[in-house]
Amino acid sequence: MNIGERIKLRRKELGLTQEQLARMVNVSQAAIHKLEEGRTRQPRNILDLASALKCQPEWLLHGGDEPVILPVTPISAPIGLYPIISWEQASQWPNISTNQLSLLEHLPCGVQCSEQAFILEVQGISMEPIFQEGEMIYVDPQVEPKSGKYVVAQPNKTSDVTFKQLFIEGSNKYLKSANPNWPEQITHLDASSRIIGTVIFSGRRY
Repeated sequence: MNIGERIKLRRKELGLTQEQLARMVNVSQAAIHKLEEGRTRQPRNILDLASALKCQPEWLLHGGDEPVILPVTPISAPIGLYPIISWEQASQWPNISTNQLSLLEHLPCGVQCSEQAFILEVQGISMEPIFQEGEMIYVDPQVEPKSGKYVVAQPNKTSDVTFKQLFIEGSNKYLKSANPNWPEQITHLDASSRIIGTVIFSGRRY
């Protein structure tokens, strides 16, 4: 089963038409048709599709025995405004002065999050095809970083802040790139590592 067939399967399981799904992810009905026909192999809006279809983006992309069904709590309007910070500032978060914060651009978030949440712009291609360069990720330090979640972390005190998928196996923790062609697939975390926050939402500017 390819990605188009999985999208079609979940859409029908949820009783959605192509037009309804298209409205939910803000694309045309023709775009959904192309996806289901297999003419689009790596959709840029994979997270929006996964959210609308209530399943993990990894299942849509790569398949598996059964989709992991996600509960979705609809909201009527964006909640709160959150700062877009630099990756360097993320290493210092939340120790940023009020004056610095007042100079930053703020955007609304489409889901409920804590007052400590912030926004980063994705850089590089290590998390493609799930996250694209230039995409905005909303990060909440108050959300527990569970295995399988996407997190922003500092692998050690001297390393740069990075954005990867977290895996926990017993006492071992490691970060994994989504891009299968990325040279550094695995980054192991030790006692000096710091998980800054968990990604709770993402979006793109148009």
